Parts: sequence; structure tokens; C-alpha cells
Amino acid sequence: AVLVATSCEVFREPVPAHLGDDEMAVLGDFLEETFPGDGGFYCHLDPTAEFYDLDDLDDMSRLELPVSRSTVRDFVRRNRVPAPFSRKTEFGHGVRIDFDQEAIGLFGRGRDGWQLYYDKFAGGRGIAYVSRVGIDKSGTEALLYFKKSVHWLGGSGHYVLLRWKDGRWSEVGRQQLWVS
Repeated sequence: AVLVATSCEVFREPVPAHLGDDEMAVLGDFLEETFPGDGGFYCHLDPTAEFYDLDDLDDMSRLELPVSRSTVRDFVRRNRVPAPFSRKTEFGHGVRIDFDQEAIGLFGRGRDGWQLYYDKFAGGRGIAYVSRVGIDKSGTEALLYFKKSVHWLGGSGHYVLLRWKDGRWSEVGRQQLWVS
């Protein structure tokens, strides 16, 4: 799968932080499972708290997933510091990130961004955002936030719980936070 991204454009060098190998492994397996063989998504790492409240998460009150406290704490800690994809991001498993400079301005003021998106990415299936990944101390449980939008009023946001099993990260649970 080839995912088109622009997050590297948000930060100038030096970037605040870099994704660790552990986060890259989780994201690679998650993206491959979510978009198998599909190059029709624009995807970027979204380290902001736009649709998840990190302070609220600290006490785990909003989580309905069977996730450990150490995973949640690591998720909160990592997501307080931005870490965009680099221009040469390769996850393995055939999943890589290609960057598109023009995609940044598609949703600018006074423009129909979704029409421009679908004109530019014929066969595209929307925009996906992923947060940084929280991982428990044993390295067998991970939590991320995933948002997918396909039009102005077509999208959803989820916490996704993954576990390390049989040599890869696999989704074991998902908690929907919003839908439009």
C-alpha cells in the first residue's frame, strides 16, 4: 500500500521528536491491516489532541477498552510531543508513505477541499489520521487514535487497541469516539 502524506511539511527541521522503532512497527502492521494493497488514502500522523483529550485520558475515565494503565500513560506521554513522518518513511510489509506537496492546500479557505481531493486522487477513499502510539512496558499492547474522513459529514474517530501476537501487531478492539 502506498499512502500519500504531507505531515512532514508541518514541521521544519529540527522536528520536535522522531518516531521510535516500536511505534513504526505498530503503525506499519496497523496500516497494512487497515489499507491492504490500497494506495487510495492520504494519511498523516496527527500528534495533536484535536479529537482526543489527553488530560481526560490520564484517568482512563473515557476508555471502554481492556487496556493497561501503562499503555495509556505511554500514549498520553508520547502524544504530548509531535513526531511527524519523515519523507522516507517505510514501514515494511509493502507499506510506505509518499508525500504530496499540493495536498496541503486542498482544504484551504474558500475551496471545496473534498472536490479537489477526489479530482486529484481519482479512486481515493478519504483521509486517514493516526496518532502516536502508546505501548505498554512489556511491549505487547499498543493504543493509538485513528480518524478517517471521506467527506465533510462522513467520518469517524476511534481508539484502537492492538496486541503483539504471532510476530505482528493485530487490532483486538476499537472504541468509537465520534461519527458524522
